[in-house]
Formats: sequence, C-alpha cells, structure tokens
Amino acid sequence: MSGLYPQSRNIKEFSDLLYNKVNPVTAGESRWEFKHPEVTNITGKVSDLDRFDAQFFKVHYRQANIMDP
Repeated sequence: MSGLYPQSRNIKEFSDLLYNKVNPVTAGESRWEFKHPEVTNITGKVSDLDRFDAQFFKVHYRQANIMDP
C-alpha cells in the first residue's frame, strides 16, 4: 500500500505515529486563508506537493497548483 500521509513520507512512518499515539493532524498554520466560519483550520498536511504527477492524473497544471491534496 502507498499514499501520502500527514507528517510521514511513507506508510511505515505513518503507522509508527499512530502506534505511538501521535496525532499528525494539526491546527493553526495553513496553506490557505479561512474565510468561512464553517471551514475548519485543522488539517493533515502532506509534504512534497511539487512531486504530484499532474500529467499522469490528467490534471491541468494550473489546477494542480491550487487544488487541495
């Protein structure tokens, strides 16, 4: 299994966080502005967003630059 996980580069690191009862989801610092009172500021951020293969997933590069992973 593979994927992108908050504060983890792979599933092993992610499972280690969970087994050690570390919550990788954080509040506060954000990649976007919160302008709606019903939008939470709690997020699970992933790193290496620039490595997303937009062409493979057939996503236009402009949309890939603004979309939420």
